[in-house]
Amino acid sequence: MLTIARTLSVLSAVFTLVFTVVVIGAGRLQLLRLGFEGTGIAAGLSSTLAAVAALLALVIVIVRVRWGMRAGFAQVALISGISLLVLGVVMVIG
Repeated sequence: MLTIARTLSVLSAVFTLVFTVVVIGAGRLQLLRLGFEGTGIAAGLSSTLAAVAALLALVIVIVRVRWGMRAGFAQVALISGISLLVLGVVMVIG
């Protein structure tokens, strides 16, 4: 379960990075030539996947900690929490 939680937290960080690049690059700076529909689809998919991966990783961490297994989950919770925080900030700013 720790491997799955770590994988989900890294995936959430990657999708958050993709979302940030799409929103800033296509929306603000016009660097990516995706068009209106492409920007919407890429931003929507990456933000949804980032949020779902981060929330699933946090659910795994919470369940495992409540069962009494505490080793190695602080890093997963930290990466997932930062990913959700950055995702929220970019959604508000972008």
